[in-house]
Amino acid sequence: MSAERNNPFDLGDLVPQAPAQTVKRDIAEVKPTDPSASPSFERPIERPSRAQIDQLAKETGFVSRERPRMGPRRRTGRNRQLNLKIRELDLERFYHYADKKNYTLGEAFEKAMDALETLDR
Repeated sequence: MSAERNNPFDLGDLVPQAPAQTVKRDIAEVKPTDPSASPSFERPIERPSRAQIDQLAKETGFVSRERPRMGPRRRTGRNRQLNLKIRELDLERFYHYADKKNYTLGEAFEKAMDALETLDR
């Protein structure tokens, strides 16, 4: 009982056809659709006010993940970057010190380096 298998790649019955004609239209003939017919234009979406969002966040205990700005920073002409992996506690101490003294982070780093060099003398 040997049945002959059909070849899936046999394209013998396929007859080529001419490409479909494209409709060429002048842009002046194109009319915009009626916005009232579209369901997306039925009515504007009512967004809650900022006060409502803040109240809901307070009621539900939402805590923002954004780090609060520790105070204004000013430009100092420093253009080099130092990335360190440090503990969260040390980072908070560093920011607290810089804010307390109204230093930029670069100034606080300079003061820390000066203090370390003074101790080594």
